[in-house]
Amino acid sequence: RELKDAADRRARRLAERALLAQEEEFRLAREIQQQLFPGAAPVVPGYDIAGFSCPATATGGDYFDFIPAPNGDLFIVVGDVTGHGLGPALLMADARAYLRALALTNQSLEEIMSEARHLLLDDLGLDRFISLLCARLRPATGEWTFINAGHPPGYVIGPDGRIKAEMLPNTAALGIDRQEEPLAAGRLVLEKGDMVLLLTDGVPEARSAAGEEFGETRALDIARREQPRKAEEIVHTLLDEARRFSENPDSLQDDMTIVVAKR
Repeated sequence: RELKDAADRRARRLAERALLAQEEEFRLAREIQQQLFPGAAPVVPGYDIAGFSCPATATGGDYFDFIPAPNGDLFIVVGDVTGHGLGPALLMADARAYLRALALTNQSLEEIMSEARHLLLDDLGLDRFISLLCARLRPATGEWTFINAGHPPGYVIGPDGRIKAEMLPNTAALGIDRQEEPLAAGRLVLEKGDMVLLLTDGVPEARSAAGEEFGETRALDIARREQPRKAEEIVHTLLDEARRFSENPDSLQDDMTIVVAKR
């Protein structure tokens, strides 16, 4: 009996050590992934831009980025890899690296997204895909060019709270369209007072204990209510409201990411 008790104690100690080592690996992975997100909002005269991402586990498959182009344009990206955890986090890092490199080439948005889609096909395999909304902002004119690859719609909200434009998907998510059909970007112009709202599906699909969805309508209502505030405050208020709605903010059902851009 004493030998068995000693063996049980030793097995427990080994299990505890393994668990602590695993927790430390996850902590480091989360820390590294958080460093891949923008460390600060881009400084663009005449604009107020912010974004934030909350992973459901130690690491997540959501992605957002602000990428300056050599000619002064700014790429604003929001994406979501299927699933969450270490695997999607690695694919998210791949997408980030490709887009950041391609943004330096002075190609059109269609060419950049087409090349990124081609490069990601082998990485994604046959059982994963990435929904991605990539936009190119020309600050001087407010010209906003976008490709929505199977991602939830983005919105342009006017200063009166009216939805002026809805950025619906105009191509399949990356990894689904393996024939690589030609891409055609949507185009609009941001005017003074306009606000762009970009989300991943973890926000509208957050569920209460009763099973009710947070929903896009609720997200838009909160964004309108908070519209006079700074972009960073709008992002965090909306995230806080979605997490509170789920009634268990420390255990998210899915990654949540929000980007707000105001002119």
